[in-house]
Amino acid sequence: MLSKNAFDPIGFKNQLCCLTLAPAFNSAAIYLVLKHPTRVFRPEFCRLRFKHCTWIFIVADTYALVLQGAGGGVASKAGLNDSLMKVGEGLTMAGISWQVVTLAFFAFATADCVVQRY
Repeated sequence: MLSKNAFDPIGFKNQLCCLTLAPAFNSAAIYLVLKHPTRVFRPEFCRLRFKHCTWIFIVADTYALVLQGAGGGVASKAGLNDSLMKVGEGLTMAGISWQVVTLAFFAFATADCVVQRY
């Protein structure tokens, strides 16, 4: 859409949605992958039990996705209302921040597991 008209608002919104949603699904795939090497390389080396941690991380990622979606919805309905637009932007930034914190905690847990294994 944007290759034909770089200022198409529908194309811009589609691109923005894809750029916001894709990292959440990518993170969920990463969360699912860690439990398999943990099972193979003796799970007692990890402080966290990844049997339930996968679901904890996916729920946290879903929460981030809901926050981002709510922020986008509020911002899209704001129109010219600046205060409502700021609420939408704040919700979106809170969702992105929550996703970064969740991924950072997951990276720390993974690094801890690797260090304990070593």
